[in-house]
Amino acid sequence: LKLLHALVVDQRYDPSDLRMVAVGGARTPPGLIEAARRVGLPVHEGYGMTECGSVICLNAPGQDRTGSVGRPLRHLQLRTDATGQILIDGPHHLGQVGTTAAPARQWATGDRGSIDAQGFVHIEGRIGNSYCTAWGRNIAPEWIEAELDAQPEIAQSFVHGRELPANVAVVVPSGHGDPAAAVDRANAGLPDYARISLWCIRQQPFGPVDGSATSNGRLCRSRLFELHQTELERLIRELGSAPAFLLNQTERIPA
Repeated sequence: LKLLHALVVDQRYDPSDLRMVAVGGARTPPGLIEAARRVGLPVHEGYGMTECGSVICLNAPGQDRTGSVGRPLRHLQLRTDATGQILIDGPHHLGQVGTTAAPARQWATGDRGSIDAQGFVHIEGRIGNSYCTAWGRNIAPEWIEAELDAQPEIAQSFVHGRELPANVAVVVPSGHGDPAAAVDRANAGLPDYARISLWCIRQQPFGPVDGSATSNGRLCRSRLFELHQTELERLIRELGSAPAFLLNQTERIPA
């Protein structure tokens, strides 16, 4: 969506023939959706899984709530369990290759979220990716990463803060502008406990070449920890020596 928005802003693409643009696959910041709509892109966010025949929820013209992934399709029923995991009732995949057992009718998505009073579904992130900070704050890193990645100066980001007093990040710059300004802008839109305090630069994009991300851009977090262990440990040491009043500020630590 960021690329499509840039093409329209640069007048290299005319969106006047588009009736609807559905986005999904990863969290999309509300600010990016609103910016896309301002330049004429009829963007609506959705949510899906291969196991459920792709689309599960979708915002649509006249039935849209920014910040949500829309309401479920009519043949599916969604609810959350005690942990906040989204569960889906309804037809889905017939089974897994190499297994004989039929899947349960209720599908556990592995995603944490909520459903509001009007039936709109809000996705926080993958349960396995969430972490608790040293201050007891539960954070879905996808939320912070989406805000960083929405900035034109940042191509990709990886956020870590498990058991830390503040969040740190590995940032891949887009090559357009100063990523420090982008981190500052992203932080300005985040609550203090979600802001990035220290970060470092990675020049190579995340991707399947080194196993840091899948071919469709999903981060491989354990591999990123392995690849950037030295940088992350250095950032964590810096956090440990920083006075408390500095933890709500941001600083790039050189590689």
